[in-house]
Amino acid sequence: VEAAVSILKAMTARMTDSPEAIALRIRRTEVEAVWKHLCASTRILDLGGGSGFIASLIRTGGIACVSIDVPANPFRARQHSPVLMYDGHRIPFCSRSFDLVFSSHVLPYVDSPGQVFQEINRVLVGGGRQLHIVPTASWRFWTIAAHYLYVIRRLLGFRSYVPGKTSNLTLGEAAKKRGVLWRSEEH
Repeated sequence: VEAAVSILKAMTARMTDSPEAIALRIRRTEVEAVWKHLCASTRILDLGGGSGFIASLIRTGGIACVSIDVPANPFRARQHSPVLMYDGHRIPFCSRSFDLVFSSHVLPYVDSPGQVFQEINRVLVGGGRQLHIVPTASWRFWTIAAHYLYVIRRLLGFRSYVPGKTSNLTLGEAAKKRGVLWRSEEH
């Protein structure tokens, strides 16, 4: 529950951000939620690592993390850290190589979950753990809501907030500044 509340706060903290910025903030919150369960000697496999963002966050704490994904990965063009390509069937590591296998929003897209879980179990050390974050109905609702707020904002001509590059006005403040009528809670 604590992690879910943190993720919800991360999603709604600044609805003026781009969908990608919101997604990165959510991923950061996911990592922070599990951080307390990790130690420096933990070896992590980030399954379906996308852009390598989660692996890069984990590595900043001095923890060994390898990220893998399939060649059809839509995030290959925007890499945060190296992501090894694999065939989606056989994880390209020796047996008992990792203490933890982590995935975020990957399992719904796996063609043969049974085979993937067999491979995960193969690369885990005895007593190793798996942590898989999967989208829920509430996740879908909030990501759709955030997307449409972003679209409305873009249609009104507002830019995404980029720290240090654009102003950090609320949507109401930005609308008022541009002369757009905005109903305020103050009235």
